[in-house]
Amino acid sequence: MHGNRIAKEDIVDSDFVDASELGSDGFVPYLSLPLISISAGGVFTVDISGLLRGIISEPDGTIEVDDKIFVTGASPGAADGYYTITELITESTFNVLESTVTATGGTVEFLYASGASKVGFDLSGLNNTTADNLQDAIVDLDSSIVNQDDHKTLRQLIHLADGIGGPWEGFTSGAYREILPASTPFPTSVTWYESASKLKKIVEKTVVRNPNKTPSTIEWTAYDTDGTTPVATIRDSITYSGIFELSRTRTIIL
Repeated sequence: MHGNRIAKEDIVDSDFVDASELGSDGFVPYLSLPLISISAGGVFTVDISGLLRGIISEPDGTIEVDDKIFVTGASPGAADGYYTITELITESTFNVLESTVTATGGTVEFLYASGASKVGFDLSGLNNTTADNLQDAIVDLDSSIVNQDDHKTLRQLIHLADGIGGPWEGFTSGAYREILPASTPFPTSVTWYESASKLKKIVEKTVVRNPNKTPSTIEWTAYDTDGTTPVATIRDSITYSGIFELSRTRTIIL
């Protein structure tokens, strides 16, 4: 700083987010350099003859850790693709997060991060993200949303237990229902399995009956995809006047 004036040497590129960065979708190149080699340890060496200083201290813009790069035209072609910078080693070398193959030649394009990753985010009052930038917050929130296809196959009693209707669209055809004891008007269990082999349960209703055969308790259990682990259980305890139901108390067990 010179008096109350700002000189060029006072300006550091990393202190500013310009329009190109804010407008980036994460795949906008800001610098292209010839690739000299990729070592077996994943160290990239680039040709910096076209720069004033190098990738660390270039005055008109420096490369940063977590920037993404795109390699094209390398030999062998298996080295082509996207990588994430994890360490700037020297003015011409850096390391990446992803596994690599030994290669030479080609071009490295350095890409702006998505503009949303440069925008701060207030997560106060939110439960599904701990991110402090807009990009990561959106990723977290998107991953918490159940899409239409997943919703069809949720292992929840609200989906499966209505009248022990069992699985509907979204589940694989061939589900099998077994009612026990067989040939009785007063069953004590109704179970839906994934198939007639009865190896994996989907949902089950069990009934404990009074001497007059009215249900004293009814329990519904939904099972995880392994077919044995309960993910939700609900029990109703029922009271009667004679054979007429007066009330029931519902207990959410899981």
